[in-house]
Formats: sequence, C-alpha cells, structure tokens
Amino acid sequence: MKRTKYILLFIGTAGLTAASIGLVNGDAFSDHLMTIVCGASLIFGSFQIKNQKTIKS
Repeated sequence: MKRTKYILLFIGTAGLTAASIGLVNGDAFSDHLMTIVCGASLIFGSFQIKNQKTIKS
C-alpha cells in the first residue's frame, strides 16, 4: 500500500506541475482543466488510502 500511495502522489504532482507550466506558458485554462482536476484527485486519493476500511472475511 505504501508503494501505491507514493505512485499516486508522484503522478498527481507531475500532472499539476505540467498544468502549471502550461498555464504559465500562456495556454488556455480549459486546455488544462482536466489535468488539474485529475492531478488534485490523485493527490487527495494518496492521502485517503490510510483511511480505507477493510472488510474482514
């Protein structure tokens, strides 16, 4: 689980960084809207993994 958390965190950070660079370069906000949303949700998900409830069978 720890490896998955770091992978989500890295991909989300890379996505937000790419969107930020694109916006600084003068691209339209609508071109990077999905990248920002997906990157933010991946970072949020990486912090919510520890709160995941498991079902004992």
